[in-house]
Amino acid sequence: MNLSPGETARYHRPRVEGEADVTEAILKMARRKSSKKQDGTGSSARRLSVQAGEEWIAWVEEGADFCRTDVSKLVDAALADYLRARGFTKVPPKRVP
Repeated sequence: MNLSPGETARYHRPRVEGEADVTEAILKMARRKSSKKQDGTGSSARRLSVQAGEEWIAWVEEGADFCRTDVSKLVDAALADYLRARGFTKVPPKRVP
């Protein structure tokens, strides 16, 4: 097969004996480490995301600036106020453990 420089062949080569073991070892090394706290409690924070357009995100960021806070704290306070106004009586826990 004649290939020009930088060109690669587009076929699957047969698996070599022991190759799966090496591939699995590389994948294990590449996997992300757990996000558990170093203090041994095993708790970790999770992220919550909202799909939104640029205009809405800019509006939320502007609102946070107006309230002299960041977006996370604004959303935390707004959600607590909203739920309380709807009759939800459970006190919100700390947002980040």
